[in-house]
Amino acid sequence: MINFVFKLLKKVNRYFGLKYHLDLKRKYIYEFGFFQSFIIHLKIWNKNSNKGPCSIFVPSINNHVLIRPGTSDASTFEKIFLWKQYKIDLNEESDFIVDAGANIGLSSIWFANLFPEATIVAIEPDQNNYKLLLANCKSYPNINPVKAAIWGESCKLILSNPGARFDSYQYIEMEEEANLSVQAYDIKTILKMFDKKKIDILKIDIEGAEENMFSNNYEEWIECVSVIIIELHGLKAFNIFKMATMNIPSKQYEVGENLVFVRT
Repeated sequence: MINFVFKLLKKVNRYFGLKYHLDLKRKYIYEFGFFQSFIIHLKIWNKNSNKGPCSIFVPSINNHVLIRPGTSDASTFEKIFLWKQYKIDLNEESDFIVDAGANIGLSSIWFANLFPEATIVAIEPDQNNYKLLLANCKSYPNINPVKAAIWGESCKLILSNPGARFDSYQYIEMEEEANLSVQAYDIKTILKMFDKKKIDILKIDIEGAEENMFSNNYEEWIECVSVIIIELHGLKAFNIFKMATMNIPSKQYEVGENLVFVRT
């Protein structure tokens, strides 16, 4: 009986793994065309490339983006421009968008194309990611890059996992001053910096820092947010977010790895 169950699980895994890869190939072809899709895929997943970031033309946004081949940039690129994880039913009149955990700017670019009149704040603490974010977003005047982390309060943080992937850096509060410290802001401070009263869309992908963000001082700004698109890292983060939003009338649903919160 146990052997039968294991064999069944293997078959299910093979089936869904095959389906995923077929769906991904179909999305590549839809975006880039039949022959170009294979070239793009090989180019962005080339782990032996030592030439620095490569430029990829994305037809759906009619622009180029820079990514580091063979790194987590490639999967981020696929999630945003092929799987379209931020293609959800949003308010067409969004005026102010905050991209917390902007990485190399691909999500900010997505929103900039969707909402060309909106002010977009792209917040990223890592220097290397931020440098690429600046390069990617230079042709979008409505994107405002901010080199900082998002936290429950404005303070100084320090990187806790320097050996992690580019999209998985985590930060902790500093016990004493250090040269490699990173400025962190809370959402209320971001609103003040840009002289805004509300946030139409708050996208959050901050590798577990959402636990602190929704545990401290969130009451001061959460009523100002209409839509939250958040990737929650673990059960604790999920429970903390649910507790913080439980008394707010809303509809919530999942899109890919994200939980979407829409105030009703």
